[in-house]
Amino acid sequence: MCSLRTAITVAAFAAANCMTSAFAQSGAIAYTDSQGRQWRQVDSTAGHTWNAVKAVCPTDGVTPCTGSLGAVQVDGWVWATQQDVLELFAEFSPAVVKSGVVSGPQYFFAGFGFLTTFNPTFSVQTTFGTELGIWGWSSTTASGNSAYVPGVTARTNPADGALSVLPSSSRNESSLARGVWLYKPAAAPNCPADLNNDGSVGAADLSALLGAWGTGGGAADISGNGIVGAEDLSIMLAAWGSGGC
Repeated sequence: MCSLRTAITVAAFAAANCMTSAFAQSGAIAYTDSQGRQWRQVDSTAGHTWNAVKAVCPTDGVTPCTGSLGAVQVDGWVWATQQDVLELFAEFSPAVVKSGVVSGPQYFFAGFGFLTTFNPTFSVQTTFGTELGIWGWSSTTASGNSAYVPGVTARTNPADGALSVLPSSSRNESSLARGVWLYKPAAAPNCPADLNNDGSVGAADLSALLGAWGTGGGAADISGNGIVGAEDLSIMLAAWGSGGC
């Protein structure tokens, strides 16, 4: 007779298969992390070499992509570094930070949780069990002509899970089981006191505010009370020198 834990695991995994099918129709964004980054579904960019991705996506982990991967437009998405993906994995299993990889029965639910959030790029189901996995190119190169391909797996019979940012493959290889780790950065905080939009609150903004003193409305009416005055000056001084207010 199977244990209660095994029964729960099998039932949960069956639910995961249904849920991942639903997620495949839920749009490009799979997950918003604690830093506000919006992560793209990896399976939508499967089947490309690292070099093909490099042709449209800078590898610095900051500059957005420009162009498309096949028929998929990736303008505005940032190609994640190995470290970026590690931070993502850590939100599902903090232990992965220590060595870059965790695996074993105790990580089944971490892998299961990840693979009900992100569509798997690999799936095998037999009468003996089910295995789901996801792999994607990071922008970080490894030794020789290879690059890191972080991935997550979960399987039943026996229940097991793994998260790792250490796997690597040749940059010339492509696979339908391998996509690309892409995200959109968190939106910059709204900073109404930065009147000239130069990224900081300073003398130029104060000059603009004083130039509009006593007038109604406009960008210099930071408080939104209908007139530029002392209340707006107070808000500006409180944000002085800050790019994000």
